[in-house]
Amino acid sequence: MIEPVIQQLLASPYRKQIVIIVTLVTGLVVVWPAVDGYTEARARRQLASSKLADTNAEIGKMPRHAELFQKKQIELAALTQRTVQEDSAQRLRNDLVQLVRKAGCTMRRIRLGEATRRDWMENDSPVTGADLADPGRPTPFQLVSRQLSLSITGQMPKLHQFLAEMHKIDKTMHTRTISLERAGRSKGIATLDLDMVLFDFEKKAAS
Repeated sequence: MIEPVIQQLLASPYRKQIVIIVTLVTGLVVVWPAVDGYTEARARRQLASSKLADTNAEIGKMPRHAELFQKKQIELAALTQRTVQEDSAQRLRNDLVQLVRKAGCTMRRIRLGEATRRDWMENDSPVTGADLADPGRPTPFQLVSRQLSLSITGQMPKLHQFLAEMHKIDKTMHTRTISLERAGRSKGIATLDLDMVLFDFEKKAAS
């Protein structure tokens, strides 16, 4: 089968052109797989280079991320110190008793209520509550509230001194009501009533 074809090829007046074509086709048959392999290898190299560049970019961002993380940790620690948890609520109560004595006033009563909890929403406020029109999505936290009320008597300058010292207490608390009245017939003696709310945040227990 092959010999007649070769004889026809040698006898053909176009044998030079045919030889050139056959040579080119043979070369393409050999070269195309190599080109495909080179293209694939080049694509893999480009992909690896791209991933390496992305990795280097992320590594370059690590100091900034670490700095931001440290900053957030400091802010969280400061906020945690300001919140009034169960043990710190008792300490705050005792501190207020000491401030009353230090100011030269008289404690009539002081009461620390039980903690109440509610879900904390994205657009929430511990004072006014969540916006009913747009409360936002639920968060993994609960708002913990404790009511603290006290009533003291003393001369006006001493009551003012007590309020000034209490204002220095850096805790998450809100004064709901405050009233100042004359204490009976005593001249210069008044009664100060305060109704406050102490705040804390707790993470919800896993359900």
